Amino acid sequence: VYSAATQSSFRFSDTPIAPMQQAFVRKFGLLAQEHQSQLVFLHVPDFADRKATLIEETTFWPDAFGTRLPMVGIPPAILFAGMTDDDVLKLYFNPTHFNQNGCNYFTPIVTPSLIQIYEDQIKP
Repeated sequence: VYSAATQSSFRFSDTPIAPMQQAFVRKFGLLAQEHQSQLVFLHVPDFADRKATLIEETTFWPDAFGTRLPMVGIPPAILFAGMTDDDVLKLYFNPTHFNQNGCNYFTPIVTPSLIQIYEDQIKP
């Protein structure tokens, strides 16, 4: 989960996102606030990024959404440590989407952080 302690695991390109995407993202953030819904940004690595030592994102999404937005991810080099390229390839339906194997591998790794974010939100 992005924090002062983990920020060194993230890299943001600060490449401006397209104006239409900016408008959509901002409206989505406002809609979530209006409905007291907690958004969470979940980084799912592409196959091409499998050896990356950082979680790389286009922008700092909490700023783009204009709301509190926990960001969850794991650097791909850590996520896939000890796996061959062929092993990692077996987790993907295509270069950007996990298949069932990938979901079975990834979900238990990120779920504890997602549950913690939920529990933190509902605490008085």
